[in-house]
Amino acid sequence: MNDLLRYWQAQPGQGPSVNLDVGGVNRAVGLTHFFRTPKQALITSAKVTFHITGSDVFKNDGIFYNQTAVPASGLPLPLVALRDLLGREPQPGEVLTLQLDLAKAPLRTIDTTGGAGGSWTGSPNKIADLLSMLNADQRLDLVFADDTTVDFSQLSVTYALPTDPRGDLNGDGSVNLDDLEIITNALNTDAYTNDPRDLDHDGRISVLDARQLVLLCSKPLCAR
Repeated sequence: MNDLLRYWQAQPGQGPSVNLDVGGVNRAVGLTHFFRTPKQALITSAKVTFHITGSDVFKNDGIFYNQTAVPASGLPLPLVALRDLLGREPQPGEVLTLQLDLAKAPLRTIDTTGGAGGSWTGSPNKIADLLSMLNADQRLDLVFADDTTVDFSQLSVTYALPTDPRGDLNGDGSVNLDDLEIITNALNTDAYTNDPRDLDHDGRISVLDARQLVLLCSKPLCAR
């Protein structure tokens, strides 16, 4: 996070980076969610919910995170554009509650030669599973850049242990629809090393994993 905050502080016309409620135009907001999972736990789902207020010029704002690099020149990359979470371009002064699913994050890569002016267009460059990052870092760094005021941000994390029954992805001791939803929510993304969601061990979270989980359900019809 420090590299990202230093980057925004160094930009011409940017005010100092600030925390949470003190926002405004050209003022990046940075925060970190710390958490600790048990030893050998593997994260199976994670979502961050945040409440924000936009300025009159936040239509091209985005969220940088742990793996956003700061090149020698140009803007950091990649990011999550607010418009991809909202499904449309944010409107001036809008108050929003948005959720970023870290198992299926829409990522855009900034053109470091063209700058970030204007609004985002088209679709994200890729959909990425960031759970491996959370497993390794045990924290989530977020920088909202740079015309968005953050009222609050809340991270929820679900994990499985090696001692849990196969297919029990939320550690509740049962294999049911809750576990199936974890898989279907991450369909068509890459699995990470020893990913408990990758039941067929082919390196992808797919419908084949969902079918295997149904066969493992503790009750008929995967009832809770």
